[in-house]
Amino acid sequence: MIFLEVWRENEFAAMLLELIKEYDETYPLNKEFLTELYLAYGIRCNNQQMFIENNAAFDGIDHIMEIAGMGPAVTRFKGNDQAVSEGFRDYRKLLILALEENWNDNSFLRLSDIIDRYKLGNISDRPIQDSYQYELYQRHPKSLRLINYFFSHTQLPQQAYRLLWNHLHLDSATNGKNKLFYGNLRDTVISILPEVLEQPRVNYQKLNAEYGRYVYYFVSRRNEESSPEDEIIMRKDIDAFFAREDVQFALMDERYVEEQVLHYWINKKGNVYFTHCLEYFYRIHDDAPYRNRVLEVIEEWNTVKQLETQYMEDEQSLPEFGLLDFQKRPYVRYYLNTAFHLTYGVRNHILLSEYLENRFPYSEAWAQRFTDPSQGGFSPEHPIKIQFGDNTIQISFHLRYWEYRWNDKPFGPLFPWENLKEIQDESVFWLLLPITLASFQEYPEVYEELNRRLCRLPLYEKDIPIIADCICGKVCQFTEDIEDSLPLCTLYAETEGQLYGCDIYRNGTLLLYEETMTTKKILPNGQYQTIDMDTSISMAERLLEELTTSYSITASISLMPHQIFVRNHWNQPSSLEGEQVTKEGLQELLEKYFEGNLNRLELSWQKRALVFINHKGQYACLYFDDFKSGWYALVSMPEIYAGIDAKDVVYVPFGLGSLPNYLVHQNLNYMKKQLNEIFDQTACVLAEPKPMMWSPKVYRFEAKLQYHLAKRLFGGYTAEQTRNQLKDRFYIPILPEYISYTDQDGNSSEVLSVSGNKAAVQEALSQYMAEKLSKLTLTWQYEETAAGLEPLLQKRHIVLLQEQGRHQMLYLDIQNQELEYLVADVDEYMKAEGKKFRKTTFRGKTVPGYLVHENLIRIRDYLDLLLPQIHCPKAILGIFGEFSYEGKEKFASLSQTLS
Repeated sequence: MIFLEVWRENEFAAMLLELIKEYDETYPLNKEFLTELYLAYGIRCNNQQMFIENNAAFDGIDHIMEIAGMGPAVTRFKGNDQAVSEGFRDYRKLLILALEENWNDNSFLRLSDIIDRYKLGNISDRPIQDSYQYELYQRHPKSLRLINYFFSHTQLPQQAYRLLWNHLHLDSATNGKNKLFYGNLRDTVISILPEVLEQPRVNYQKLNAEYGRYVYYFVSRRNEESSPEDEIIMRKDIDAFFAREDVQFALMDERYVEEQVLHYWINKKGNVYFTHCLEYFYRIHDDAPYRNRVLEVIEEWNTVKQLETQYMEDEQSLPEFGLLDFQKRPYVRYYLNTAFHLTYGVRNHILLSEYLENRFPYSEAWAQRFTDPSQGGFSPEHPIKIQFGDNTIQISFHLRYWEYRWNDKPFGPLFPWENLKEIQDESVFWLLLPITLASFQEYPEVYEELNRRLCRLPLYEKDIPIIADCICGKVCQFTEDIEDSLPLCTLYAETEGQLYGCDIYRNGTLLLYEETMTTKKILPNGQYQTIDMDTSISMAERLLEELTTSYSITASISLMPHQIFVRNHWNQPSSLEGEQVTKEGLQELLEKYFEGNLNRLELSWQKRALVFINHKGQYACLYFDDFKSGWYALVSMPEIYAGIDAKDVVYVPFGLGSLPNYLVHQNLNYMKKQLNEIFDQTACVLAEPKPMMWSPKVYRFEAKLQYHLAKRLFGGYTAEQTRNQLKDRFYIPILPEYISYTDQDGNSSEVLSVSGNKAAVQEALSQYMAEKLSKLTLTWQYEETAAGLEPLLQKRHIVLLQEQGRHQMLYLDIQNQELEYLVADVDEYMKAEGKKFRKTTFRGKTVPGYLVHENLIRIRDYLDLLLPQIHCPKAILGIFGEFSYEGKEKFASLSQTLS
């Protein structure tokens, strides 16, 4: 314990640093020592940055931090280190508490909270996993030494020792584990308060079993009218309860008051008369323990009761026709709960909506009347208008939000604080405050003005500073470095019980979310990018409308499909045809798809098909026409599709390739909305997808090749359904830089530069497919630039190998050191375990049999997939079970032969 006498002294810390530096070369710091240092001094390390806990600073901590920086960082505690750390944290809290000159009820309650952590049930040396993630109640037995030292070496009020005696049951610490853990503490208390031995612990078991009946007297009958006789009987019963000797004794027992009265006797759902009797007792007994704290809690209880009464009055009141009166409590309640969304205080990080929920809760019933003109309120269709010169601000009131429009547009300049503070009309001031902007430096002025004006509203004095601070958190946001991070405007839409918002930013980003009382929940795939502000507004309005509108998915089809192909959520295929295809069955499948339980749904007619795709939570609706070798994709963002230039198109991964973002649906709402139109245009004899609703893909050159490729990449078709023939030309939109080959006689070419010669590449591939080459290597080389980094030279190869009609296909990525073989037999590959697999000889080497192809059918199919996607082949290479990934050693040996 000598350590605790000096551990927070500057001289000791300096001496320790000097000593460690002196012996650093001979005895370098190890992690065990540093861990103990971190625990004792409240040091933490996050992302290699060291810091100290709030209560750990002292004159000399810089020396300790220098020591910590001399060795390896301790980034995570293990075992029961966290429990030991909590013990030192408690000890530092106790040291701070001991410095208080005038202990009050709250001081003793804080002491009690710390002592309770050292009850027998919390003491353990058992390691706890991930204990840093939550509040830890466990304490290590070693931490009892800190508690022992504190109480034996610190002068404290006598009540502190009585608390220690009562909370840890030191009267029973006379043998066994209790004596081992608490014997020294017992001796300390007895030495200071010997009279505790003469005060036996009172058993309140009988009282604890009884008092609940009086606390909640008549509560179960709250909705029933009680007669005057019932009230008289109730009051007599409660008066008799408080007159009992055991109750009077308990209310003067500090342990009982702390453990029971403060926690259970004062309950906001309890009997009013019971609480008034308890209040009377503590007002006439000046010497009662925790008297001031009990009266504070009861005062809070009285306020809660008043707030509940006010809420009921406001909820039952009617709006005055065409009036918005901030001197009336229901209007202020509605205003504060709907005009300031997710607003946090500046001085205190308090969320206004959470604070209001407890003090000034929202009344939906009154809000419904206020937004209903037939009941005297304001309709959203008839907004309030405020004129400023040639500009008009329109304010519409909704159940959970306010809508502001400048000159009939949903965005405009935020109102400057300099102008607002000069407005004397109180109603106009409060109406414009939610769209006002001030700089962070103006906080003191804004806070003072809001305090002054809030005092004129029907609010409790206690609430005004907190509400003013929270509103300042909304108003005082402007700084030059965050201007672009603030939304230019926010649009809202609501349904019963739900509020959706869409933030629109200056750079065209839309952020779609559901707003709760406490947070924004960004919707899946809820971020969009647009090209201009008009597009942003139009798109945000559409997205919000779709979220708040219920669309029927009842199919009205004039021409039923001949076949239906389905893949469920686990990609297991099934099909229906002939008499199995019914309207009822189709309806059921559509419902499953729109519930997210199908990955693919294909409605097939002769040479035509309508395909609904669910790819990892993103969606597409595609129409394929075999007659024209063309296909159509249902547009997901018509606002962008209508005005975007080809050079500005943003492509996103989808299926096995990438599609323009305006063809990928982030949710199914827009598709639901258009479902009947989709069927009207495609599920009929003369199908005719409409322009702007669909994006057509009809090819002039290599039409069949590209059409088959689109089916494979985006439509989820299998190779068996739509592969190209072996002798077909290849579609090669991205030419390799080099090719090299070896013929059947073993004659090898040099590495040949392609230089845009597509015919040479086509010829080489045709020669290989005709089995006239034993080896063909295609090499792509290009620069790829990541944000903020120098361009990197990327080099990728596709290697085709042949031996006597058997083949292998390899993909190599030089930059990422990846080597993958196209698997010939997926089932065989998936069943292989360790070294247990069929082996064969290929080109003089023993290789797994599942990597050797007996024909070129699979190789042709995957060449067709990879050649157009060579710059971004991850989706194709990542198809489960289709490629065998090899290790770095095989990559190194093979890449040397290609370099």
